[in-house]
Amino acid sequence: MPTVAEVAETLETLTSRDFRYRSRLFVEQFGSRPIEDLTVLDLIGYREKINKRYGQAWTGRDYLNAAKKILRWSASVGLRPPIDLSAVKDIKPKQRPKDTWSPEQVRKLLSIAKTSDHRVEAFMRLQYLAALRPSETLRLAAGEYERLSESVVCMEQSKTDLPRYVVLSDAAMIALLEAKQAKPKRKGRSKTSVPWAHCSAYGKACYMATGHRPHRLRHSAATSLLRHGVSRQDVDLLLGHAVGNRISLTYMQVQAAEYERLLPAAERLAGDIRQ
Repeated sequence: MPTVAEVAETLETLTSRDFRYRSRLFVEQFGSRPIEDLTVLDLIGYREKINKRYGQAWTGRDYLNAAKKILRWSASVGLRPPIDLSAVKDIKPKQRPKDTWSPEQVRKLLSIAKTSDHRVEAFMRLQYLAALRPSETLRLAAGEYERLSESVVCMEQSKTDLPRYVVLSDAAMIALLEAKQAKPKRKGRSKTSVPWAHCSAYGKACYMATGHRPHRLRHSAATSLLRHGVSRQDVDLLLGHAVGNRISLTYMQVQAAEYERLLPAAERLAGDIRQ
């Protein structure tokens, strides 16, 4: 009979790449035990352990959900008897507001970045105008995308392991061109054509230039879109959230045309930082 570690390893190949991280504590505690020997009491004890360690944090919720997924999946494929997990209460994290900058603060931040390092300014401007994650900004600047229309490009996968559709306004197109033309410093010996090969290097460069990490630009763009009256579903699509992408992949036949509709919303972000 397979062990918990063997089941988790098999499940890793069938799920998202984040599953290994989320299941690691469960595997550390129960990895050598046969999967059919685990009981609800074991999972309740595991829940108490992570709840004591992480409290009402998203990390604890993810660890518990990964453990439940291992047990449910193993039962569904006949590796163990079905198990009733209703006695194991979910961990409900506290909702914390995202830290955001106002458009005025974003303009000031970009001005500081331009004075310190024009490469950082170009990447940060692109990230805000397209509401990108830092990793997506680097991939876009490296040319890892397919152009679907005049203003819509597609990257094969992103954090959600689904295609990432990006709407680029005219201002974002200019920022993308400037980011592509930014050259790595020789001392860094970057393995890519862009100045930073990894998100950590890009984040460090932003911190050195402005005193802030870049991911907050994405939160700021989302907040600005909502204040401009853009619907939550359209904001989901612009941000590339998993829910938005699944909806579009299931019900929309022409992706480029659907995202082209969002161009006026993307252009509002350009208005936020226009001097």
